[in-house]
Amino acid sequence: MNCAMIILNYNDSQRAWKLASRCQEFTSIDKVIIVDNKSDDNSAEYLLNMNCNGTVDVVLSPENNGFASGNNIGAKFAIDKYNPKFILFANTDTIFENDDVEACLKKLTSNRTLGLISMRMKDVKNNEERSSWKFKPFYEYLFSNFWIYRHFNYDKYTYNEFNDGFQYVDIIRGSFMLFKSEALIKANFFDENTFLYYEEDIISYRLRTINYKVGMLTDHFYIHNHVYSGKENYSFINYHLNRSLKYFLVKYYKINKLEEKLLDMAIFWGDIELRIINKLKLRKSNV
Repeated sequence: MNCAMIILNYNDSQRAWKLASRCQEFTSIDKVIIVDNKSDDNSAEYLLNMNCNGTVDVVLSPENNGFASGNNIGAKFAIDKYNPKFILFANTDTIFENDDVEACLKKLTSNRTLGLISMRMKDVKNNEERSSWKFKPFYEYLFSNFWIYRHFNYDKYTYNEFNDGFQYVDIIRGSFMLFKSEALIKANFFDENTFLYYEEDIISYRLRTINYKVGMLTDHFYIHNHVYSGKENYSFINYHLNRSLKYFLVKYYKINKLEEKLLDMAIFWGDIELRIINKLKLRKSNV
């Protein structure tokens, strides 16, 4: 088999099924696999009922251990059952075409050192969004805990200028990732010690250490149709964001004890700053 696609679902079964239904018609994709990451709605029942003819593989995770774990379940299932040369991971809220996948596969096939590829990303209003960025020095990760610093330096390490057709990058967005299977296996899959966030940074770092490169097609785009409910749990988000950042820096950047203490302090004061800013925004919205 040439290419298997993994769609990780959590409480978004209708969009997961819609994406799977579209992509199983692509000539570039041989098999679509949906992993339900222990959704707490009726996703599992819905997906199994929709898949009554068995054209899509639906895999039910026994528990939700996060993005990395759920995608690893799908990847290992695909490798054990189909042994594909390439594995595509796409979020339920992405939109792309067969030609886009074909172009990515062509580049992966022709470039021996390329292990992971993606495309530039737009929102549903056709505005280009941040799709790739560079590894930063430790002090940048440290200062980025503070809103004022982020406000003026958010795009400092973002790729905003692109070569014609293709270029190598450090890190690509996790919403669309197409791997050579051999590269993903040699990198030992995604690191399951994070629940959310920094999965892209970590897998890109792992690939670099085993001499695989990460690249981007600069003349192809996919749409990331973010849907926000307005009820996002920002405490949950901030907890996992901070936890994943610290894990990434300790495990992969191998920061020392002093740097770790400085990071803890920055995270602590950054959280306080964020709470104050959110309260001010709420107060202003209620005026």
